[in-house]
Amino acid sequence: MTVNDSPGTVEPPRPDGPVVIPGSMTMGLSSIRRGLLVLLAVPALSVAVALPAQAAQGFDLQTSRGGVFSGYAVGVGSVTFHNQSEFSVAATDVADRCGDDPNGDGAGAYLFVIVKFMDSSVPPLTALAYRDVSGCSDGIVDSGDKRLDFNRNVREVRLHLRECNDAGSTLQCSTNSLDNDVSNWKDNPRT
Repeated sequence: MTVNDSPGTVEPPRPDGPVVIPGSMTMGLSSIRRGLLVLLAVPALSVAVALPAQAAQGFDLQTSRGGVFSGYAVGVGSVTFHNQSEFSVAATDVADRCGDDPNGDGAGAYLFVIVKFMDSSVPPLTALAYRDVSGCSDGIVDSGDKRLDFNRNVREVRLHLRECNDAGSTLQCSTNSLDNDVSNWKDNPRT
């Protein structure tokens, strides 16, 4: 393309020749047609690709005193889905609380992620996301943002807060309902 540098002059259009607008670039009709096609195609592509921002889905879990362990656990945070197989769990507080017992209760707070795939299969306690094993009510909590990708379409996610005793190579979790709390299912709007 050539630039017409002479201000105020307009060259008469030639048949299938360039259209010249003063102070602009010279373009042929075929260039204009290609430009219009690109302009029409770009918004269509951006609409198809752009996904609306997805709001975080919160959870607020707490086990009860009086189960196998004398203390209790708390787990607070949210789940955000990024696509069909990937999501983040953002915990603001996963903590072990013992109340009046100065020696602790022998358990820690563990937050697991449970995933339901599109075929409705639910592997048991899919992933350990957070844990507080530093001691009861010591002010130390586990928190942060953990991104998980299962390379498989995820329908829903739920969080399971458990009181467990870390016995070295095994994790001994109480099955008593007072030592467990489970969130409702968090639906993946991307599937």
